[in-house]
Amino acid sequence: MGLGGKMKTIDLQPDEYLGENGLAYCKNCHTPRVCRIEGRYFTVNCKCRQEAYEKAEHERKLQERKAKAEEYRRNSALGKHFRNCTFETAMIIPSNKAVYQMCQNYCTHADKMYDAGVGAYLYDVPGVGKTHLTACMGNALADKLYTVLFTSFVEIESKLKEGFGNNSAQSAVLRRAETVDFLFLDDIGTENIKAGTGWLQTIAFDLINTRINVKKPTIYSSNYRISALMANCNYEERTAHRIKGSCLFEQQLDCENMRDLVRKQNEEKLLKFINGGI
Repeated sequence: MGLGGKMKTIDLQPDEYLGENGLAYCKNCHTPRVCRIEGRYFTVNCKCRQEAYEKAEHERKLQERKAKAEEYRRNSALGKHFRNCTFETAMIIPSNKAVYQMCQNYCTHADKMYDAGVGAYLYDVPGVGKTHLTACMGNALADKLYTVLFTSFVEIESKLKEGFGNNSAQSAVLRRAETVDFLFLDDIGTENIKAGTGWLQTIAFDLINTRINVKKPTIYSSNYRISALMANCNYEERTAHRIKGSCLFEQQLDCENMRDLVRKQNEEKLLKFINGGI
């Protein structure tokens, strides 16, 4: 029997039988593997073959998605130490539970955040886990197949200076920061922005303003709340206002020093190991 042809002979497979209507059926699921349309015969998948195909196709797409997500994580410029950070494995304590939940909810609704072009602003003193939290967010977004980039104005300034005399190299640095789906700007306020109109002042405003205009979310982390960027870090009022206006929330972590907690945990594990697991 040929595909789409007239049936002359029936060559049944070991797992098939001939039905009363003269068509080949699967012995396992008892559904046809041949159909007849206007006198012509066509090979089709029986129910169990179709289910096996769909299962294999689902697994193939899942593996493709995992590979793509891993590629997006690698291309995010996030350090290897943070590349496997997730909300599921994060150290959640009573004082940081609320902010972690808030950020996880943001990522859960990433499609809405992306469509609206709204970011987030996280701040507190060094050591409370801002980088770890933003890493959890970035990885969660990459797993949803959004492109992600972690950088800072200090790093952007350094790369632009390296590219002096090479306009295409400088343009590439800014273009990636401007066009990535979710941009993470780390340590806002630590860069040396001079009061008044300066080169880095202009770079900061232009990048933030461009992303707002094209509705690309930016997620900030800082040691300062937004209002302090002007007083403490020489940010222009227009830049600070755009940051505030483009963020869904401005949230202080307000929790214990996570570095101290991790160090204490590691010390306890080491002592337990030294004492033979007692």
